[in-house]
Amino acid sequence: HATRIDAYARIMRTAAAELPERAGWADGAVRDMAADMAALTLRIVGQTLFAADLTDDSTAVSAALAELLGRFQRVMVPGGALLNRLPLPSTRVLMTAIAELDTVVGRLIAEQRAGLGDDGTVLAMLLHARDEDGRPMPDRLVRDEVLTLMLAGHETTANALAWTWLLLDRHPAAAD
Repeated sequence: HATRIDAYARIMRTAAAELPERAGWADGAVRDMAADMAALTLRIVGQTLFAADLTDDSTAVSAALAELLGRFQRVMVPGGALLNRLPLPSTRVLMTAIAELDTVVGRLIAEQRAGLGDDGTVLAMLLHARDEDGRPMPDRLVRDEVLTLMLAGHETTANALAWTWLLLDRHPAAAD
């Protein structure tokens, strides 16, 4: 909806303008732009899609998403799904990452259900959605949708922004 898009743009502009101070940028300081962009995009995703401040969750969510993405190929190989059921150290790390994300998403859903969230958010729309028989979307599906939106709006955008900073650094004329 157009009014939502305008509100999202304001949130994005504000978050970007506040980034240097929030991240502690200083002239000449060496920064991990991937981490800074991950924090920025998670903050924006939290505010725009869920009306939630995910700033304190940024490091944990970024690490958990990186772990999941790093293990994606494991699921795609023959027998990969079986590996995720074996009591291997790598499986424990993966399950810990999933639990971390589930904790954050579960909190977002609980807050929305408790009436603490904005009824116009994507999360609210998911929770209010009904099938043709009037039944709500199952909790597991809401969780999966929220994780998909979080991943799509956070990780990929943060990576694109980090690469943009690298390219601007390598091409000062374009940066100017």
